[in-house]
Amino acid sequence: MKVSAANDRTWALPDPDTYAAVCIRQIDLGTQENKQFGKIQRKVKFIWELIGTQNVFDESKGPEPFIVSKEYTVAFGDTANLRKDVESWINRALTEEEQKDFDLAILLGTPCFITVTHSDDNKYANISSVTAPMKGYVVNAPENEVFDFNIGEIGWEDVFSKLFEGEKKKIMLSPEYKAAIAGNESLSPAAKPVAQGRAVQQNPGQVKPVIQPKPGVKPIQAKIPTKAPANHLEQQDDMPF
Repeated sequence: MKVSAANDRTWALPDPDTYAAVCIRQIDLGTQENKQFGKIQRKVKFIWELIGTQNVFDESKGPEPFIVSKEYTVAFGDTANLRKDVESWINRALTEEEQKDFDLAILLGTPCFITVTHSDDNKYANISSVTAPMKGYVVNAPENEVFDFNIGEIGWEDVFSKLFEGEKKKIMLSPEYKAAIAGNESLSPAAKPVAQGRAVQQNPGQVKPVIQPKPGVKPIQAKIPTKAPANHLEQQDDMPF
């Protein structure tokens, strides 16, 4: 474990290594402006728990597992990072039909191997690969709650309260969030719902029932296989596709 300091903050990084992991979050970030490449792109964020890791991030909570995350542009072009990682994760190429209609939430609770590297300045942990577990390898269940967040889906306000503050601020900039708020005048942009929301059972092959979004809100459409803790480390995908 490495301890990193930047901007007067100190946090622990998982050592560079390959870890057994489970996807515990899929978060719809809405449409975001990519200032680096001058593009407007739909974004999604995945968060994984590194199974079996332990570190004390908060003395009052005791040892907790590391969690790491990566943001993707919602695209399945030939060079898209999302497609590359999903295909590596499910250990097969996506079909043409899947490339047109893929429910990313199916990956919730699905195990994988995550390779973690450190940035050149050793301040950040990055995800360099997401791969399928070896055949017969058993990955233990995560300690953290498993859930997804989709703007405008029935009950989305309840799940919003579970997100990290940085995620909330980014989502609130999206047109999808503004459209969802306009459809629910009782919830102001600054509101922080307190209901528990729904959790997804940890079943890699489970397909959730389709929930219709509110009018005017476009849900994430991508592809998927058919078969707010202090330990959070983020990585963003700012590629122009």
